Amino acid sequence: MLHILLMIVLLILKIIGIILAAAIGILLLVLICGLFVPIRYYVTADGKLGEKHPVRVEMKATWLLHMVNIVFSYGESARLRIRVLCFTLLDSARERKRKKEKKEKKKRERNSDIKENGKGEREEREEIENLKTESREKKPETEEIEETETDKAEVEIPALENEEKRNKSVFAFFHKLLEALKNIEYTIQGICGKIKNVMENIRYYIDILQGEAFRSVFRNAKKQLIWICRKVKPTKCRINLRAGMEDPATTGQIVAAYGILYPLVGGSVFLQPEFEEKVIEGDVYIKGKITGIIFLIAGLKIALDKNVWRLIKLLKKEGV
Repeated sequence: MLHILLMIVLLILKIIGIILAAAIGILLLVLICGLFVPIRYYVTADGKLGEKHPVRVEMKATWLLHMVNIVFSYGESARLRIRVLCFTLLDSARERKRKKEKKEKKKRERNSDIKENGKGEREEREEIENLKTESREKKPETEEIEETETDKAEVEIPALENEEKRNKSVFAFFHKLLEALKNIEYTIQGICGKIKNVMENIRYYIDILQGEAFRSVFRNAKKQLIWICRKVKPTKCRINLRAGMEDPATTGQIVAAYGILYPLVGGSVFLQPEFEEKVIEGDVYIKGKITGIIFLIAGLKIALDKNVWRLIKLLKKEGV
């Protein structure tokens, strides 16, 4: 009997161990994929000034053999679509269509309700107006005379009460004014103390920003940012432009500016000048990839810098 129970316990522990190992393996696989499998992106755009839709843009990002697919396009309208495997998680075009259908449905229902209830509301208004006119005609003159006499008596009594209330309110106003004047000195002292604390804090943080710790952290962060930009920059970039202005001199200035920038952008940007017609058109193609391990390495280099932790302590005023 004990042998059987021991075997059952061992079997349960074995199953639990297999489940835990599988979960840890899946997590490690996801982590490795997130760090080393790149996100590939594509950007295409073209346009021409003067058209109904002068700019058309399409941006696409994929990950893990297109299992995750994100597409943003802009032409007649903007559209964002997010798809995981074969499931569409978000499609702004469908949502926009659904909202439009709901608005049209509500509008139709509202119009039908107005048509159905319009006649009934008119009849109710006419009945209410008839009742008011009948009640006014039936009211006797004696009641009107009694109402005028009672109104005069009621006006004389509240006049005395209003004078007493006015006197009390004036006294209360001056009493509150004296109390406020007594508290002005304490209020001014409190404001001056707060201003002094704020100025001291400003001087303290200015000294930190001018210190060596902040300068060292800033240099390190700048270095890592430049390294990240180099790693994530597009592998392919091609921009074709065709430009022409009404004045040929302006077109010449554009060509001169392109010539100055040619050492920097000459391999990616191509300009075709037009001196005889006014036109601005072009197309863009950009392709690249982003890997998560780049950001992890840069973050670790910043986190392992002793000056970062020293700066954090200074900002928290620890040990001051």
